[in-house]
Amino acid sequence: MKVPEIETLDDFTCFLLTYLAEANYRISEGEKEFILAHVSPDKYERIVIFINNRSDYECLQLIDYYRSEFLTDAETRNKLLAEMEALYQADEQHSVLERNMIMGLKKLI
Repeated sequence: MKVPEIETLDDFTCFLLTYLAEANYRISEGEKEFILAHVSPDKYERIVIFINNRSDYECLQLIDYYRSEFLTDAETRNKLLAEMEALYQADEQHSVLERNMIMGLKKLI
């Protein structure tokens, strides 16, 4: 189930990190800056709109689908997990929702 918003590993990383950042229903400026290190502002905005128009179930299905395409080895998976932890640290308000989302996404990817 390919979608035009996710074409590269960086797009997938942006999608996953944005989905994670929105676990507490807001994206802080620190989180946004962190995510923008991976993609252009235009791509980021398109991914935010895409996520906001999908259910959690649909987003998790996309993560499951694209992990087999982009997370083909342990090094890539570990790098993405480190990015998720770094995103969590980028927001000074450490959300329990985000921590729980990280734990769930770790199992998925």
